[in-house]
Amino acid sequence: MIGGVLVAACLLFSRLFAPLLLPDTAWSRRWPRLGLAAWALLCVLTVLAVSALGLTAADPVLHGDRFFLLSQGCWETLWGQSGSQPVVALSFTGGLLLGIGAPLRALWAVGRALLRDRRTRLEHIVKLDLIGAEHPARRPGATRAVLLQDARPTAYCLPGRGGRIVLTSGALRSLTPEALAAVLEHEHSHLRGRHHQLLVVVGALASSLPWIPVLGTARRAMARLTELAADDAAARRHGKRAVARGLAGLIASTTGPATRQAAGHDVKLRLARLTAADGRPGRCEWLMAAAGLGLTATGPFIATVGLWWLCC
Repeated sequence: MIGGVLVAACLLFSRLFAPLLLPDTAWSRRWPRLGLAAWALLCVLTVLAVSALGLTAADPVLHGDRFFLLSQGCWETLWGQSGSQPVVALSFTGGLLLGIGAPLRALWAVGRALLRDRRTRLEHIVKLDLIGAEHPARRPGATRAVLLQDARPTAYCLPGRGGRIVLTSGALRSLTPEALAAVLEHEHSHLRGRHHQLLVVVGALASSLPWIPVLGTARRAMARLTELAADDAAARRHGKRAVARGLAGLIASTTGPATRQAAGHDVKLRLARLTAADGRPGRCEWLMAAAGLGLTATGPFIATVGLWWLCC
């Protein structure tokens, strides 16, 4: 009974409580890097807990009397047959697929996604070097900035060794020097934090294990938090106003459908953070942050503890 309750608690945490405690809460918006760490930890621990649950179910040595009584009772109720042979076979096969197959599938998907992304980035860099010109606004030792002749105001970065920060002529016309420096620092922050690679890994986990819904939620939440973290890094160097003007300049100067879609909730949230007055975190924010981090670190393994309790 206690084991079943613990297993149910883990499922409820991964499906319901994690999306409530982590993504769009006040504490994760105030400390986006802490929110990113919490989501990354939750993804890793969830995959490990699922693997541990599968291996536990697959190992007949760990099957205690209570497990066999419960499994045999379920088998007899569903199929009207007695005996433990089908239960052992199903438990072993399903547990092995879950305990070994799931993490191997995830690792394969992550490795393939990283290699494909690296190949795409290298091809993009080669094309940029052919049609773009080097932008002079570059700090010593910083990533090379490439200028493209395009009326649409755009700024983005290509990570990795020999990466690039890409600016368009439309961005230069739309931004003041202070706003342009803030935009460049924003992109440098993405590169230093390896945000792109992090999102590629989480996206590969979510696509390879779609039956774990918290991974898809993590991908969307972490994409938002990487932007908030980069905004904070740029604001520490150039001030919030410059970052806000840079973001507003890139969005306001384009009226295409893609930009209108991008200028939705996330952009409004970023502008609200940048224009809001700084304040000390309240007691509720501290409590929510502690609860979110604590449950993130322990929640996925509640299922493992519950199954052990049930089997032994």
